[in-house]
This record gives sequence, structure tokens and C-alpha cells, in this order.
Amino acid sequence: MLSRENRLRSPRDFRRAYDSGRTYNAPLLTARILKRNGRGPVRVGIVVSMKLSKKSVERNAVRRRLREALRRAGITALLGVDIIVTARPAARNATFKALVDECDNCVRRLATITHR
Repeated sequence: MLSRENRLRSPRDFRRAYDSGRTYNAPLLTARILKRNGRGPVRVGIVVSMKLSKKSVERNAVRRRLREALRRAGITALLGVDIIVTARPAARNATFKALVDECDNCVRRLATITHR
């Protein structure tokens, strides 16, 4: 689980990242990244919409798996950014290893975006 300081919670912060962030698209997820002023910790928001499943149990399972995959991929190593990760419908049936691999690729790609 990501610590409280690493979670994006405010609707205003979500809106700012959606409006001004850069997008990374992948088969299982989409990530929006926004550089913040300063060198604070990374803040991550995970979005799993009802398009993925109408059942909250399935959406929450995908959210938990995605959160753990991001943690294992080392998302907290990025500094001073807000990231919104949106699960795509394919994530529902993906294996955990596929999610971890996708998150690894995502973190590597986001690291290159933040250093520009």
C-alpha cells in the first residue's frame, strides 16, 4: 500500500493533472504525469472506472493489484510529480505479472519524461 503522503486525494489536484499533465498510453493502463514545483514526494491517484466492470468487487480488486504493481515497480522513486493511473478494460483479465511488467515500463517511461 502506498503511504498517505504518496496518494493523490484532492479533486483539485486530479483536475490539474488531467488538464496540464502529459499522457503515457499502454495496453493495460494510461498514466497522466504532471511535474510540480519543488522536490516533494510522488503522489499517485488510481482510477478504475465502471467501464471496466459494474461490480465494485472487481474494480477494487484491479485497484489493489495495480497499487501493488506500482509499488513493486518503484513508483515512489520519482520525485516532485503527480501521477494519475487509469486502468483500461484489459487490466481486468490481465495476470499480476503482466500488470507488474506494464507498471515497470510505465515507471521507466515516466522517469524519462520527468527529466526533460
